[in-house]
Amino acid sequence: MFFNKTDNDSKQRFGIRKLSVGACSVLLSTLILGVGVQESTPKAHAATTDSSIDSDATDAADNPQNKNNYVTASEVKAESATEATSSSSESNEQNDSVKQEDKAVDAKATIETKSSETTDDTKNAVVSNEEKSTTETNNAQADSEKSATKAAEQTSNTTDQSVNAAENKKAQNVDDTKNAETADKSKSDLNDLQELIEKQVKGKDGKELDVNTLNSMLRTAGVSNFQVLAATSATEALAEADEIKANATITIPSTDGRYTLYISRDAWGNTTDGTQPVKVLLSGNVLAGDTVTISIPSYGIVPATPHTMDSNYGSASIKDVGTNKVVTYNFTASGVINPIITINPDNGYGAKSTPMQITQPTVKDITWTINGVEQTSAEFHIDVNPAWNPKFSLSKPDPTSSDQNALKKMIPNYESIYQLAINETNGVAPAQDGQSTLPYPSQKINSAVNYGTTITIPMPKGYVLDQSATMQLNNFGDKTTITQEGNNVIITVPKGSGTQNWNSGPAYQLVGSYDIAMPETATTYTADAPITIVQKLNDDGSQTKTWNGPTVSQDFYGANDQIPLGQMPLYGQAAYGGNQILNNGKKQIVAYFGATNESIGSYTDYSSNFTFDFDKGLGVTELRTPTIPGTSNYKYTITYADGTTSRGQVNAGETITGTGVITNIVVSPDDFERDQSTATTLPLNKFAEQTTQSVNAFEAYGAVPDTVKANTKLVANMTFTGTVQQGNVTRYLTSKT
Repeated sequence: MFFNKTDNDSKQRFGIRKLSVGACSVLLSTLILGVGVQESTPKAHAATTDSSIDSDATDAADNPQNKNNYVTASEVKAESATEATSSSSESNEQNDSVKQEDKAVDAKATIETKSSETTDDTKNAVVSNEEKSTTETNNAQADSEKSATKAAEQTSNTTDQSVNAAENKKAQNVDDTKNAETADKSKSDLNDLQELIEKQVKGKDGKELDVNTLNSMLRTAGVSNFQVLAATSATEALAEADEIKANATITIPSTDGRYTLYISRDAWGNTTDGTQPVKVLLSGNVLAGDTVTISIPSYGIVPATPHTMDSNYGSASIKDVGTNKVVTYNFTASGVINPIITINPDNGYGAKSTPMQITQPTVKDITWTINGVEQTSAEFHIDVNPAWNPKFSLSKPDPTSSDQNALKKMIPNYESIYQLAINETNGVAPAQDGQSTLPYPSQKINSAVNYGTTITIPMPKGYVLDQSATMQLNNFGDKTTITQEGNNVIITVPKGSGTQNWNSGPAYQLVGSYDIAMPETATTYTADAPITIVQKLNDDGSQTKTWNGPTVSQDFYGANDQIPLGQMPLYGQAAYGGNQILNNGKKQIVAYFGATNESIGSYTDYSSNFTFDFDKGLGVTELRTPTIPGTSNYKYTITYADGTTSRGQVNAGETITGTGVITNIVVSPDDFERDQSTATTLPLNKFAEQTTQSVNAFEAYGAVPDTVKANTKLVANMTFTGTVQQGNVTRYLTSKT
């Protein structure tokens, strides 16, 4: 920014310009028309030797947008050289007029006509010249010759004084004329100067010029009464302002023509080029004391960041006013300014209100004022438009599993788990419905855009939702509910409920089974209608978002099919890495083990075994058993480090205690029913700190002796084996940790 300190204190002064027709013509006009012209501003002058300042001022006033004309450094130097040549020529002419008395009256000088005394002196000088001429021609007397010579000397002195006065007065008149320019003229000059600086910046590949360089350029341009005004951040380059001006979607001049508001784009959010920032540029000629406000609709989601301003020249502040962010500029110095407000894009990740105030495309206005006067506003599109890509699938059994024992189809009365992933964005980043890759979607309904959602999932015949298990598995932290009405499963997500990407969690889970008879052959059952989602985007429901999904179909095995036995997932946790067990001989938990029966049947009458193997160095002497629904007790066989064995039985939840170091133990539950499980999330204990935690799983207790060297690897594992009778065929299922 640049400013002229004298702009605000200038006074109007006037004088006669130097014209090619000569000062004599001006003088004669003054004598004929009379005095009083000193109070009139010169209108237009033909063939003047200097540029017309009034013409420049008129141009600036006639151009409301104040378009800049670029001026190169060479052009500025050429103009300066021209002015210097003109000045030199004028000086030579004035000296010639002093030497040639007969041309003194015709000398090209501007003479102020405010004194009648000067006119009288000039008349006397003319009379004296006539007396001198008569005396020389007629050889007059010596006294007359002396009188004529004296008169000629007086004329010469008068002419010399007039020329000198004219020279001084011309310089004063030029300064006075410049100081008399209006705010519009100041704006034009400052803009031309600014364009010069911007041109130089371009020549330096857009790199910002330092203050010394700028001041040097100002001196070269002959405007040393200007100085650099660092009103914007050091990171703001003039080239950036130039680019905004050249490519602005919206350009609004102020009513007084001093400012122009440029807006790079008129839309923010889920829109074309929504990954790019919106720039708002205030460009124009500041007068000290100006206050400019720019109000940007925000609604809590649209960010706005003004560049900083040097406190010596004013201040820039921002605050929330209602639904807007209002930037206020208070200027304490005059000059040319280009402050920028950046409206950054949103990638959709950050936390938002639940819900946001705007959840659908909305058109609002960017407004601005200058010293309290409202200016023309600009439409600004806040395109909040959530996108989603819902997916419904069966996760248990998993039809895509590569495990040969895994179920690929459904069987009656088998606990199944379906899941519905909504994959919904919060609408502030560019995205489209059905897009495979979305910007930070939530797997549940996105709470940032949810004013109330109902999900209806029609299921095939015979499906029964286990509501208790479903609610427990989902573990909602809001008011979401999942219920069943006939064959329809209904997920109700009230206003503000749901999740966002940063706290999304898993998809909606449906736990249930099919209460039907085993079909004779492989069969597919299909629901009566497709899945639907209806989401309100505002309170009154006038704006909604809907999705019509697939119709749920389920494949079933037939009674005559060889059905896979299913799976028996096992879990284990022990000391690792820096979590090492201490070899201090104290008893502690050295390992955890768990299991889930996802096979096709229940293991009754001790038909399944859990086999544990422990390194001797672990010093295991005890194994605590879990409590599993349907399981009453466990039989066991222990093998000790010395090769001896022992047998016994304990109730579920009790501890099996050996008489020595256990290296192997086989545990058989009386009944391990289908879909039952121990704890599946086992602690990551800091074993070395003795902070072991008890859970509902198999827990091995041992005491590592000090004879075990540090960093020795000690192994503990568990294997499951079970038998299932299918007709006359006995089948075996095995799993290992």
